[in-house]
Amino acid sequence: MSDSHLHTPINHQQQLDDFIQKTTLLAENFLGYQTSQQVQFDPALHPLLKLNLLNLGDAYTEGNFRVNAKEQERAVLDFYARHWHAPNVDTPNKADSYWGYVTTMGSTEGNLFGLWNARDYLSGGKVWFPEAELTAPPRKNQPPVLLTSRETHYSVAKAAHILGIALPSSFAYRDAQGKPAPHFIGSDASGAIAIDELGYWAELLFSQGHPLIFALNIGTTFKGGFDPIKKIIARLPYIFNNNSARNYWIHVDAAICGNTLPWIEQVQTAGDWPFTFQTNEFPSFDFRIPQVSSICASPYKWIGAPFPFGVYLTRGQFRLQPPAHPKYIGSPDSTFSGSRSGLACVYAWHYFATKTHSDHLQEVKALQQVVDYAYSELKKLEGSLHIGEKPFQVFLFNNFAPMICFTQPSQKIIDTFSLASEDTAQGTLSHMIILKQVTTAVIDRFIISLKQEHHYE
Repeated sequence: MSDSHLHTPINHQQQLDDFIQKTTLLAENFLGYQTSQQVQFDPALHPLLKLNLLNLGDAYTEGNFRVNAKEQERAVLDFYARHWHAPNVDTPNKADSYWGYVTTMGSTEGNLFGLWNARDYLSGGKVWFPEAELTAPPRKNQPPVLLTSRETHYSVAKAAHILGIALPSSFAYRDAQGKPAPHFIGSDASGAIAIDELGYWAELLFSQGHPLIFALNIGTTFKGGFDPIKKIIARLPYIFNNNSARNYWIHVDAAICGNTLPWIEQVQTAGDWPFTFQTNEFPSFDFRIPQVSSICASPYKWIGAPFPFGVYLTRGQFRLQPPAHPKYIGSPDSTFSGSRSGLACVYAWHYFATKTHSDHLQEVKALQQVVDYAYSELKKLEGSLHIGEKPFQVFLFNNFAPMICFTQPSQKIIDTFSLASEDTAQGTLSHMIILKQVTTAVIDRFIISLKQEHHYE
């Protein structure tokens, strides 16, 4: 688009109209990514669009930039702290409670900040609260090493690269068969991290003097896999023994499922989860597990928002001194992104404040009904539909995640429905993610497109 086009009113209006029409149509068929396209920007918030609401610096320090929404930010943090069972939730920003902030990016920033905090804490970083210094562990004599699965979101590998955090492959260690240490730990068919492989390398690295950073998943990006955090802790008592020095950090990426699992758990507990797909072992991930150090999620993916943002929470005892306390902003520079969206905080606060407890429970039940419908309708195509020479197959790897995987269809269908694809042990698969904009009508359109585009008997 040339500069002359930018300054031609007629062309500009036509381009804007075309863009709105195209993106609206794409949003109506949006299936492949962890983002709800059901965005409802309440007119009550429209006056705030005329302001530059910035949350500069720490969420718990008002600072000098007073056109902010830090009060609303703290309310959003409180909402997640309660549903993630943070300690002493009524008294945040204390050593025995929790601390956090609303990120500018989604869980990508939460992962980056979590790994940054983990690296510095395990390397002797100075904690924020003096009383927490008394419980900080003696430091091991080797650099921290990141352990995470190859199913982990790509932002974690990027964060490790930016932060210079070592992977197992950064050293000359080898396994019992002489194979070199991997970059990332393998996974099972469901997308969960391979516990035995993780246990082997964790024990070896720890015995060599390395503190360990575990980046674990609650709902992997493609399959929706749940890393079994409690089983991992039980598998490695030497590392996770509360009586020994805490030379580890567990960071949990709960980008989408951290928004839904607290409500699904309540529905399950009440015996009101009447759908086909159930499991006896609920994917635990929150601060009720004492060894969990930090959690992040992407609320915008679940509630539907016109901009990305995330939530990062950690235990107060692990909050570190930031690199700077700039007088210019009147606040510690304790976040990664610095200038953060106050409007995102207001948007999330308004959303949660206008929802009842029952509303949240009904939302996850309605979501599961669509998952149930989509899976059953897609399964009916098996044996009758072929993608080229390949038989069409459908996989629901995890019962509490809204991802359904299937044989990758044509590029035309991928483009129409914004599908993501990955190479897996089951072949090249695409997936759909059932979020609020996905109705049974969208599923029906997708199935009709499959039948029309591919060989259906």
